[in-house]
Amino acid sequence: MPMAKFRKVEQIETEADLDPKLAEKDKVIRQLELELAQTKLALVESECKTQDLTHQLNAALMEIQESKNTWFHKTLTSIKEATNVTRKDPLKRDNSLGTLKDLKE
Repeated sequence: MPMAKFRKVEQIETEADLDPKLAEKDKVIRQLELELAQTKLALVESECKTQDLTHQLNAALMEIQESKNTWFHKTLTSIKEATNVTRKDPLKRDNSLGTLKDLKE
């Protein structure tokens, strides 16, 4: 039967040998925890900024839409009014070259 090869396990002789190693590992853990906390904070800050920018974008889009609706509404109303005047009395219609009444006279 072949002999199994084992690694030599480092033996801790005294409690004094254990404490520096444990202290070093604790220090590494604290550094990692601090790095994690900073990363989480950066993530939250970026999410807040993204949310703020999204709200600003939505507000700007709504404002643009409202201005388009207002312009569109005014244009349609103007066309409807002009159409109604033309239907009632085509000779009273105004245009940029003068009125039809002026042309008749």
